[in-house]
Parts: sequence; C-alpha cells; structure tokens
Amino acid sequence: MATARNLLFAAVGVTGVLWAAPVRAEDSRPVLETLKAFQPQLEFHSVGAVLPKGKLRPTSLLRMHPAGFRSDTYNLMLQPAYGLGAGWDVSTGITSAERLGAGGTALFYGLGVQKQFISEKSRRPAVSLGLYGMEGPHNHRSSNLYLAATKQLWQRRKQALFIHGGGKFEAFDGDDYGDGSGVRPYLGVSYVPSRRISLAAEVSPAQSWEKGSCFAFRATFLVYKQVGITGGTRSNGFRTLPFVSLTLGL
Repeated sequence: MATARNLLFAAVGVTGVLWAAPVRAEDSRPVLETLKAFQPQLEFHSVGAVLPKGKLRPTSLLRMHPAGFRSDTYNLMLQPAYGLGAGWDVSTGITSAERLGAGGTALFYGLGVQKQFISEKSRRPAVSLGLYGMEGPHNHRSSNLYLAATKQLWQRRKQALFIHGGGKFEAFDGDDYGDGSGVRPYLGVSYVPSRRISLAAEVSPAQSWEKGSCFAFRATFLVYKQVGITGGTRSNGFRTLPFVSLTLGL
C-alpha cells in the first residue's frame, strides 16, 4: 500500500496553492526578530514561523521523525534548514531510531518544506502548513502533513512566553510494520527566562500503533553564542527516557 507516497504527492499540491499568498517581509519582521532573540523550539513538533530568506540554520525548526517505526527513542543527527523567502523554508536531515527489541539502530533520511501563510501580528499567531517524508530500512516510508501555529503571549526585556499548537496527519508503510495512518493534534509552550536559558514542554495523544502519549520536557542552556546543550525527558509513544544533545541556534 502506497499510503505514505500518495499523501506526499497530495500535500505538494496543497502547499503549491499557497505560493500565491506570500508572507510580506514587513509583516514577518516581528516574528523573525523574536526567533533570533528567543529561538522557541519543540522536541517532536514544528513551530509556526519559518526562517528568513537566505538564512541557513544547522538545526531545523521542522522536526522530522519516522511515523510508525517502533523504537526506544529518536535522535535528530543532522537537520539543516534554509529560508527560501516568501514564507518558505526547506529542511533535510538524518534521524536515528533505536528499534524496539532486536535490530539495533536504524537511519532515516528525510526532506521537508514549510510555508508560513499567516504572519504573527497583534492577536494573530504565525501559522504554517508543512510536509515532510522519510525513508529508512526495509522499505519503511512515512509522510507527514501538518498545520503549526505559534503565538508570543508575553515579553519583558529578555524574557518571553510562547504557545504552540497544531496537528498533523501521519501515514506510513513498510515491510516490518505494514501500513497505517492517523491524525495527531499537539500543544506546547516555550518559556525563556533569560537569553541563555529556554524551557519547553509539549504533549500529543497516542496514535493507534503507539503504546502511550507523546510528550517532552526540555531545557536549553547556551554555552557560547549560538551553541548550547539541551537536556530533559521525552516519550516517543513507546518509551520514556532522559536525553542530552547539542543545540546549534540561529
């Protein structure tokens, strides 16, 4: 069954329609300045803003994970992103997954694109539509079409509070786990108490192939300029484990 492949082709058509309504540079400026100053980011889900034109970021705001693959944990090994302008950015990357039981580590290769079609202004959140596809061992393919929104609720000097929300449709097929699909809503918050520290939490209900809800609590400390250490606890729907990783900012 080619559920994942068909979803990817359909999503390309949907996002293509949005090209006719680009986000104006002057409307995007407030949220771009906010991103540079506070860098709100979630562990499993995407935020509503995109990168400015010509900006290369070593760690994408679009979070790619292989749907339907049973694993202990996911690790985003490499995921650069580039701002194309007019509200678009593109990401590519490699995600590792520790398979449950025998089998060891599996590598997944992904490509994604996100289009911001509503800019943050006054009471209005930044809203984007995105899609990404991943392929891994034993012909495991997954596709994700998602809607993401981000709103800054409060700011005082070097402190800020954000809320994130949205949903995504996930589909997969492969030799090991067959095929499946489902819709996953999510909610998250980010709090920046200082320019060197950021905190985030998120939660989303379990898909039919998962054992429990997906959630994460994370803290990031900037060690030097845009290089930081991120740690916390997370559950990918199968196991809850602590984690520590290197973070590269804007």
